[in-house]
Amino acid sequence: MTQSMDLESEQFMTLLTDALRAGPGSPEWHQAVGVLRASGGGKGADEMQMLVRAREDLESGRDYRAVKAGAGFTQKVMAGIEEEGKAKPKGLPSANLIALVAGGVILVVVVVLAVVLFRTPPADRGNIERLQGIYFINPVVPQLNFDSGPEIPAEWRLVGEVPLKVMKDKTLAPAATQPTKDDKREYKAGALVLSESIAPDQPRMVDVTLKIKPTNDAIIPEVFVAEGPLDDGKASSGRELVWLLKGGMGQVALADGRVPGTGEKFDLRKGQTLNVKVRFNKDTVIVESGEKRLYEGPHKLSETGPRYVGVRFRRKVGDGSEGVGMVSISVLKP
Repeated sequence: MTQSMDLESEQFMTLLTDALRAGPGSPEWHQAVGVLRASGGGKGADEMQMLVRAREDLESGRDYRAVKAGAGFTQKVMAGIEEEGKAKPKGLPSANLIALVAGGVILVVVVVLAVVLFRTPPADRGNIERLQGIYFINPVVPQLNFDSGPEIPAEWRLVGEVPLKVMKDKTLAPAATQPTKDDKREYKAGALVLSESIAPDQPRMVDVTLKIKPTNDAIIPEVFVAEGPLDDGKASSGRELVWLLKGGMGQVALADGRVPGTGEKFDLRKGQTLNVKVRFNKDTVIVESGEKRLYEGPHKLSETGPRYVGVRFRRKVGDGSEGVGMVSISVLKP
């Protein structure tokens, strides 16, 4: 039984298209021919021409019986059907998809390698080697230690909220501090700083020896190169290159705030003596802690502003534990 169907509907248009694509003898072909003949149209006409003419008329918005077939219209309609089939979206062939994904992965790998290889410009290697080749043998000021007494020479000055004092073991260490009602900070600082500033184009080395007792971060020692004078109250400046020992880990913090590398682990359960050397020039620094080189490369300090060097101790407020003291400090030039 032939199904009745609205000859002006999209459903009938789809049926005609499917019939022409499937070809004579297909179920779609028989259904479309049956619908047309049941409607009284196309009597005695060739089935192919009848279907093509009906589709063409529907496509142009006219009743399928209103226009007779013109020259070449069958070929045009069939070509249109083929174009419709080609225009339907298809998934990417698996080979093409794999090639695209592989190409993307290769591109990502190349970019990552480029970032890793060129994060430090090639010129930095030369800067490091030049700084490494400098022999710092001349003291800028006499070495400061406390074998001869607790006095602080005039070449040095003390700044900050935490007083530094010479202990019985001849080390310089921070005094204990107590919390105040309006100040809830966990740490406060005191520092020993070289009074004379260093011009940015003058290479220098700061050589500090620390005595570390069994400790719990009550005292955090820092060896610093500061950009500009230190704030007398806070014992720090806006931008600094710093070596510090915290949580049993010796680390370097650059002037831009980055902490490169993984640092150096210390066992804070036993006493030890630790030597820290910071060599720097206009744009490069080498930081060594004990026998390990922690960092070499750009220090990110200003290349035009004066620099100040020294040792700072951050003391946990309300904790009177002894932990770290400075045995000596030297500032050397070539």
